[in-house]
Amino acid sequence: MLHRRSIVIVFCLFLLSAIILTIHQIDKRSPGFIEHLVPSRPGNKVQDGKEIDGSTGPCGRGTAWLAKMDLQYPISYAQRDIIVRPTSGAQRKSMTKLNEPLFPQAKQLLADQESRLELRDCQQEPLILDVLDIPIIPVNASQMHFGIATTLDRLADSTPMIERWLAHTGAKLFVVVIKPENGNATTSDQMERRQSELRERGTDVTLLPPLKEEESYTETYFSLVKVMYTHRTEEATWFVLMDDDTFFPSMRSLLAMLDKYDPHREYWIGAISEMWWSVARYGMMAFGGAGIFLSRALAAVIDDVYETCTTEMHPAAGGDERVMRCVYGHTDTKLTNEPALHQMDIFGDLSGVYESGRLPLSLHHWK
Repeated sequence: MLHRRSIVIVFCLFLLSAIILTIHQIDKRSPGFIEHLVPSRPGNKVQDGKEIDGSTGPCGRGTAWLAKMDLQYPISYAQRDIIVRPTSGAQRKSMTKLNEPLFPQAKQLLADQESRLELRDCQQEPLILDVLDIPIIPVNASQMHFGIATTLDRLADSTPMIERWLAHTGAKLFVVVIKPENGNATTSDQMERRQSELRERGTDVTLLPPLKEEESYTETYFSLVKVMYTHRTEEATWFVLMDDDTFFPSMRSLLAMLDKYDPHREYWIGAISEMWWSVARYGMMAFGGAGIFLSRALAAVIDDVYETCTTEMHPAAGGDERVMRCVYGHTDTKLTNEPALHQMDIFGDLSGVYESGRLPLSLHHWK
C-alpha cells in the first residue's frame, strides 16, 4: 500500500508540472515566459538586508495539500521541473527518451514534519525540451466579462490558475466576495488589498460585496449576471458565470469558439454534466463548473427580468439552475451545448482523460 501511494504522489506531481508547462506553450503571453519557469536554486538570499530561506522557491514547494489525500506516512516525495524552450527550427519526436532517471531520489516525509519540504537543488537539473518556436500573438479578450462568487481565502487559492488564463488579455473578472464559513465578515480594506494584488499580476479584477447582505450563495451566483451587466464596458459582448475552480487552458481557443456565434442574438452556451444522474435531474442545463456563456443580448433580457426571476425562484434552486429557470421561463432560448467545455463530474483516475489528446476549452474540480 505504501509503495502504491508513493507512486501516486510522484505521478500527481509529474502530471501537474506537465499540464502547467503545456498551458504556457499553448497560450504564451509575454516574451519572458520561459525565464520565470526556470527554477530558482534554493540557498539563502538577501533582500532588504534580511536573509530569505531559499526553500520557498520552486524546489521547496509546500506539502500541506497532501493532508487532504488521507495518506499513510511516511511517504516518498520527489519532483523535477520540465522546461519547454522554444527554439527556431526545432524538431522533436512525440516521445522523448532519457538516458537518466526522470526523477531524483525520493525523500521520506513524516506525518509530523513541517508543512514545507525542502528539496535542496531539486536533486537534478531541470529537464529542457526544445520545441518549435511559435511567434507570440497578443490576445485581445476585452469583449469578455467573467464572474465568480467566492470567499477571499478560496480566491487566494485560485489566483495562480486564474492568472494563467486571464492576465494581460483585456478580459475583466468580477468577483462577488461572500462571507466565509466561519462567519467573519470581509472588510472593504481586505477586499481593496486583494484587488490591488490581483491587478499587479496583470489581471483586471474587481471585487464587490453581494447585492444583498443576507442573500444565499446561490442567489449571489445568479446575481453575477446583473453585476457583470451593470458594470459592462461598451465592447463587452460575452458574460461568463463560472466557479472559483473553473480553469480555461487557452483564452485564444475560447475566443475562437465564441466567434461562431453572434452576441447580438440570444445565446446560452455551456455544457451538461458528465454524470447521468445530474442530467436526469436538471435536463439540458449549462453547469457552472464548465462555464456559462451568455451573449450580450441574452444578458440584457435577464437583467431586465432579474427581480422577477429572483422572486419566482425556489429557495433550494442552485446557482446554475436559477440561470436555467430564468432563461426557460422568460425567453425562447435553448441551450447551445459545446462539448469541449467540461463540468468534469468524473471520479477516480482521470489519467485517460488528460492523456486522450483532446483539447478542452474548460476544466473543473481541479481543487
